[in-house]
Amino acid sequence: MSGLSLFLVVAVVFVAALGAAGTLYGAFLARAEAKHELLAQRLGTLGVAGESIFKTDRHDPLADVLGPIGVRLEQLLLQAGSSEAVRWLLVRMVLIAVVASALGFVALGPPGLVFMMLGAFPVLVLRSRARQRSRELSQQLPEALDLAARTLRAGHALSDALRACATEMPAPIAEELGRVYEEHNLGRDLRDALMHLAARNASNFDIRLVVSCLLLQRKTGGNLVELLDNIAATVRARFVFDAKVHALTAEARLSATVLAVLPFVVAFAIFLLRPDYLLPLFNQGVGIWLFSVASLALAMGLILLRNLAQVEV
Repeated sequence: MSGLSLFLVVAVVFVAALGAAGTLYGAFLARAEAKHELLAQRLGTLGVAGESIFKTDRHDPLADVLGPIGVRLEQLLLQAGSSEAVRWLLVRMVLIAVVASALGFVALGPPGLVFMMLGAFPVLVLRSRARQRSRELSQQLPEALDLAARTLRAGHALSDALRACATEMPAPIAEELGRVYEEHNLGRDLRDALMHLAARNASNFDIRLVVSCLLLQRKTGGNLVELLDNIAATVRARFVFDAKVHALTAEARLSATVLAVLPFVVAFAIFLLRPDYLLPLFNQGVGIWLFSVASLALAMGLILLRNLAQVEV
């Protein structure tokens, strides 16, 4: 092993160990924070006064430096319910990209630098968490609206209904409504608190529907209990329809998954059986051109299948 290869291996091992230690420490902090929030919810408190507001309104100056990309990453962190800052997300992305590209370079040479694309893995995981959390919010929203309507029928105010939802409902709907209650309880106008709720969950149509209806009711008046019951029924109907669409488009989504994975599986099998068979794709001009065209065609096909499998509900 040459001196450069040994240095790369040592550097990769060091960076990997550092990243693993940081990940374990972050998981420990997240677990401790989750226990603290659960204890606060059981005690009937929603945390230290103002804590949720500061957490919601946090802003990483690095997001401004990155422009629209930084704003999008910060919005994605909010939608996923993560307390991580943009800078630490970028650090993890850079670490993964450096480790993956170094390992690929040691194993395959210059073509192995393509593994640098694995640095986008944390963003993909974050998007998956955001979609899962949004789906859970839509699932829990009708029950929360029913609870709020029952609280209003008992003669309580809307703020008391929000507090009841925050203490009785599970996460994540309890966290979101609890933040609205805290902000309003600490002096922020209910309209602004509801607008912040919609901004934190900009990709969730059901949350935006509830916020729009509540703001319209506060402006024009009307029966709030009946409004909440109607919204709960609408959200339930939309969720059922979305589940039916998800089932009907399962074939298209499975086809897209198979078509996306199949070329890599076949290439890996050929690489194991005849490693020299794929080398012209990387060390010859025609091979690099064909590989680029095939990759572009594969990406366009996957985007087309994804659009065909999506239905606006």
